[in-house]
Amino acid sequence: MKALFATTCIAILAAIAYYGIGEYRQHAAEQEQADRIEGARAELYKMAGAQPGAVGEPAVKAFCETMEEGIKGDLKDNEVAKGLAHNCRVLGYL
Repeated sequence: MKALFATTCIAILAAIAYYGIGEYRQHAAEQEQADRIEGARAELYKMAGAQPGAVGEPAVKAFCETMEEGIKGDLKDNEVAKGLAHNCRVLGYL
């Protein structure tokens, strides 16, 4: 009877640990994605020379529009400009 009880406890602890590790990994992945999004947003503000927040948003939108026009013209082969324009679209500035 003691062995059965011990085995049951071990199985329950293993299930809890498995669930906990899964939740931790999911949280870590979500946090990593949020950090990447915030980093892309900060990069756009910095490149646009704007202050973070709603005050600088018009400058970022103008910068993004310039990037979008640029990749259709003289920056069509520039991978950095394409990446910036992509970030502008994903973050909703275009």
